[in-house]
Amino acid sequence: MNYDLSDLRKFSRGNYAFELDMIETFLLEADEYTLLIQEGFEGNDLIKVGSIAHKFKSSVVIFGMKELH
Repeated sequence: MNYDLSDLRKFSRGNYAFELDMIETFLLEADEYTLLIQEGFEGNDLIKVGSIAHKFKSSVVIFGMKELH
């Protein structure tokens, strides 16, 4: 998957520690959200899937993941 960190860099204003923290948080959330979305699909709970996807959307946008967005 392609990504673009230019929005994250603008948002962080050069604070490299903040960028690393955001990346670590994103990776942890990605694993959690992926599992929750999978559970939603397996349980045919599309409301849950939509809710989790919506929560994850802002992270996907800030990391420039246009294909996933």
